[in-house]
Amino acid sequence: MAEPFEKVFGDTSELRVIESLLPNRNRDFNITEIAEESDISRQAAIPVVKKLLQWNLLKIDSKRGNVYYYKVNEDSDFIKAFREINSIITRILGEKELLSRPSQPIPACNEPTSVPLGMTLPS
Repeated sequence: MAEPFEKVFGDTSELRVIESLLPNRNRDFNITEIAEESDISRQAAIPVVKKLLQWNLLKIDSKRGNVYYYKVNEDSDFIKAFREINSIITRILGEKELLSRPSQPIPACNEPTSVPLGMTLPS
């Protein structure tokens, strides 16, 4: 199913990860689970998770053995705004419109994507 933000802003790995994790507030995910939930390759998920950690949209929840588990950072103002905008887009477009657009897997990308306008990375 095409998610509201994908319908309006396009289909990126970052959006897929955020949209797939938002409904799972109390669940943590490792990289493989994030890739599976987001329908992207594991190779594409690694730089996306690093980027979302830098942007403070995800946080490390725990480490089990050598594996890190991540959660959406509910304290992030961006996540709060994203949830609200997501809700508004859903109401505006309606569920039928969202369901009419088939979802397609995103190929792995080894090139880093740019930082969204107005957002700076921490030093």
